[in-house]
Amino acid sequence: MIDNPIWIPIIIVALLGIAILIMIYFFIQKLTEGSLKKYATLILLALGVFSIGGALRSAHELEILTSSIFTEIEYLLYCVYYLVLLYAVYTLYKMSKQFGFSDKTLMMADALKARGEKK
Repeated sequence: MIDNPIWIPIIIVALLGIAILIMIYFFIQKLTEGSLKKYATLILLALGVFSIGGALRSAHELEILTSSIFTEIEYLLYCVYYLVLLYAVYTLYKMSKQFGFSDKTLMMADALKARGEKK
């Protein structure tokens, strides 16, 4: 098995991870319906899936779960994580169009260019 001191950081990391997921969940509940809430929910889902995959990895390394099926499940969860994250990035792209971030960025670039030409 594994030496006892390794359990201390594992427990600390697990508790911090759970606390962060709970805090994000309560933060999302305070948001009104819309694009930002959808995006935040996707990020929470991605973090949750990634955390479960990491827990499986830790359990496998600590020889708690020794079957190879758990490694396959872990990588399946990582695939789901990346798919959710990809969709979250796409949602963020759509939000930038919806709120006009891309137009403002172009305006700022033009303003900086004009400012640089004056000097």
